[in-house]
Amino acid sequence: MKFNIDDKGTLIKVEKCGKRDKVAVVPDGVTCIGESAFSYCNTIKKVILPKSVKIIEKHAFANCHNVEEVIIPNTVEDIGGSAFSCCERLRKISLPENLDVLKDNMFYLCKSLTSIHLPKNLKIIETGAFNGCDNLVNVTIPESVEEIGSYAFCKCESIKKMNIPPKVKRIEKMTFFYCTELKSVSLPEGVVSIGVNAFDECVSLSKMNIPSSVKAIERNAFSNCNSLKEVKIPSGLERIATNSFSGDFNVDKFFIMGNKMERVHEIEGLEMYESDKLFISEERLNVDVSDFFDVSIGSFDRVTKSIYISSLLGKDEVKDLRELMLFLPYMANDLFMRNDGKKMIDCLKNNQKEFSRMFRNLMKTHNWRPYNNRAHYYDLFKFAYTLGAFSDNQIDRQKACEFLSNLLSKELIRFENIHGSLESLNAKGFNKEWAEFFMDKKNISELISLEAEQTGYIARIYNSFDKIKEFGRSNRGSQKYRKVTVEMCIEYLSKINFERVDDTNRDIVDAIRLYTKRQESFDLADRIRKEYLKLKSEGKIQDHIVSEEIKETDVFEQIEFERKKILEGTAETLKVLDELANKKFTYEFISKYDPRNFVLGKYCSCCAHLDGVGFGIMKASILHPNCQNLIIKNNEGKIIAKSTLYVNREQGYGLFNNVEISHSVIRDEENKKMIYNKYVEAIDKFAKEYNKRNPSKPLTRINVGMGLNDLHELIKKHNKKSTILKGINFREYGVNQQGHSGDWEIEQYEIWSEKSKVKK
Repeated sequence: MKFNIDDKGTLIKVEKCGKRDKVAVVPDGVTCIGESAFSYCNTIKKVILPKSVKIIEKHAFANCHNVEEVIIPNTVEDIGGSAFSCCERLRKISLPENLDVLKDNMFYLCKSLTSIHLPKNLKIIETGAFNGCDNLVNVTIPESVEEIGSYAFCKCESIKKMNIPPKVKRIEKMTFFYCTELKSVSLPEGVVSIGVNAFDECVSLSKMNIPSSVKAIERNAFSNCNSLKEVKIPSGLERIATNSFSGDFNVDKFFIMGNKMERVHEIEGLEMYESDKLFISEERLNVDVSDFFDVSIGSFDRVTKSIYISSLLGKDEVKDLRELMLFLPYMANDLFMRNDGKKMIDCLKNNQKEFSRMFRNLMKTHNWRPYNNRAHYYDLFKFAYTLGAFSDNQIDRQKACEFLSNLLSKELIRFENIHGSLESLNAKGFNKEWAEFFMDKKNISELISLEAEQTGYIARIYNSFDKIKEFGRSNRGSQKYRKVTVEMCIEYLSKINFERVDDTNRDIVDAIRLYTKRQESFDLADRIRKEYLKLKSEGKIQDHIVSEEIKETDVFEQIEFERKKILEGTAETLKVLDELANKKFTYEFISKYDPRNFVLGKYCSCCAHLDGVGFGIMKASILHPNCQNLIIKNNEGKIIAKSTLYVNREQGYGLFNNVEISHSVIRDEENKKMIYNKYVEAIDKFAKEYNKRNPSKPLTRINVGMGLNDLHELIKKHNKKSTILKGINFREYGVNQQGHSGDWEIEQYEIWSEKSKVKK
């Protein structure tokens, strides 16, 4: 081994380093280890520096792949960047106590370094100082440190605990990225920002206390922290960047620490987070949430409503009411857009325990999922509200909740049908006479039967209850109200007197009269019909997407046709009639002109109708040139399932919103299988007809959305999950752009493709 030393005492290069040179003892008098002096000296295992050395320049020992130990005297005042980078077997090193900076990438990829003692006067740890030291377990950062650079401990996969000194003001970009064993981090008061990807992929980090001094949490700061359960949002936070808590993380609660509603509302970026991740205040927030309601869009941001609703009860009670709290944030807009919204919230705040107990038990029994069925929960809440579940009277509350529990647990009303049945229910409040009428043992069975035949019947009775009571007033001298009966309800609801009816819209009356008495609904349907006819006359729309009707011949039409042939003597047997009579279901893509489009959801426990949240879906199926409804009918010709199709002609794909099924058949698995088979058959027929008429731009595949999809089990069993195809935004067709944007946005399955047909 030969040391090349200049006349200033700088060791310029180690030369002639042979296989036997395992230990390098630098001679006394050397004052500086020059840049890359020992680089790639791969035989050396140990280096001993003399007390005369004061400076170690950058890359001095870089890529000494076999060096295991370096003894550095306390006389050294400065060590350059990347001085020990890629010393893969370095296990032991003593740093001088007067060193105040660990420069860039000093120990980069020192994979065998398990522990290190840092100087007590250290002030700065620069960028990437320990980047890639994946076996480093023990490192204590002295309290003198003021700065920790980006990537400083990046991919230190074995570190389990980290205490950040009190003088550090910023956690920089990717400082602790991919520290997969890091379970505990202590951030001091005084830290003002947490940088981009600072704790990204810290999959073992379970709890994070963010100091009140923090002003900003940057992009992906805590992405993919899979074990993180609680996050405390500090009172001084001003900005929380997009995706700072994104990925496969499981945060249960965001605690709002000492923030007033005004402060939380102004935190930039916080609205990006789904409101099913609870935002919980330290105490009840006594503020008027209407101050934060955006009148221009008819709503307020997700975080505001989530914090407000969840904090109504205070944080101490939230844990006990966990199941109830899961869906309350989703209800906020609907509650506050109502004139009596505040009254409903007060009822909830003061009298929620019986309902929450019932709700929790039902969730456990039926394995309900709030995230996928939030509309059902809101309608269940409205229904409970009308029956007295939030009354000031404890007996009324208990009676209503026990009744509801029995109704749902015995599946007299199925949970998955609640939204279709009750979404048009106007929750005007607790009506004791209504509650007694509905909960009467004799009445309930009749009402459920009526509901099975005409979805939304129960809601119509409640909405009209006072008028039905007036309708039943006795004509005898006392002029007293008669007790409301089911027969009285049927008689009242059968009397339809819409105004402005003529030959052009009489078919609309016939289609909607069983499902709505609202003159406004009829007027709306009439306007949509006229708009459709105008678009058609301008050549902007046609009755069917493929210009011609696509349907399977109705069973009764076929039977009539065959009967005529028999009577004419052209057929000799009735066998064919028997075969047809046994045929169960048929399909049809119904014309945009067909008035059933206005209330199609009522046939199938769906909100896509004149008075429903899915109004935009209904309207689009009539007015959008590339939307159309597909229905499945049973052997009696009754509609038992529906699905709304959108075709993207330019990109060559079709997309069904979902599939929804009538109450009357949803329990029968055999019926559901036949509906599925008929659905697939209809899609295949449609695709072939479409492609025949559009050979230059054919359909290559057709997807179906899985939100609120009653055939989801069969679709998942027989088809493959697909990338998300873009549909239209149904809100654009809604009233004031409210309602469903579409059930196809989260998950889709491919139900048909040209390739799959070729293979078959």
